[in-house]
This record gives sequence, structure tokens and C-alpha cells, in this order.
Amino acid sequence: MAIQEQVPSGGCCEHPDVLRLWHVLTPLQGVCILLLAVGRVVNVFLPLTLGKLVSVLEKDDGTSFWPYLLTYIGLRFLQSNGGIGAIRDVSYRISNAPANL
Repeated sequence: MAIQEQVPSGGCCEHPDVLRLWHVLTPLQGVCILLLAVGRVVNVFLPLTLGKLVSVLEKDDGTSFWPYLLTYIGLRFLQSNGGIGAIRDVSYRISNAPANL
């Protein structure tokens, strides 16, 4: 009950834990959440790019396959452990590090 008395009423979220969570969210943690969203977008576009690459390779109309191949390679890198996952892991470690290092 002591927590509820400290939180002012009339806000958009009445639950005190939700209010405390948004006050402690740092910009670096926001970047981590953004990286999670980018990872989901990469997971959607990877098969679409592969499908377009295969269709360009099947046709013999003179269309260059290089842009699709390079896009596919870039998306595969982002999806791998060395891409977005590595950046996200480093961001998590930085955001959870003690402040007095």
C-alpha cells in the first residue's frame, strides 16, 4: 500500500509498477527494443528477397541478379549471430552494467 500512496493518481496508467518501469527505461534500452523490431523485419524480408533472387535467376531477360544477391547476403548477415544479435547483446550488457565502473 505504501507504493500506491507515493504514485499520483489520474495518470494514464494507474498501476505503480508500470509507472516505475517507464521512468527507468534508458535510451540504450530503447535501442535494444528497436533492434528486436529490426530483427523481426529482417526475418520477414529475407524469404521475400530469396524468392525474388530465384525468380530473377530463372528468367533470362537480362535483369541483373547482383542487387538481390547482395541484399540477401546483407540480410543473412544481420540475421546471423554476428549481426543484430551481437549488437543487441552488447547493448544489453552496457545497459545492465553498474553505473560506477
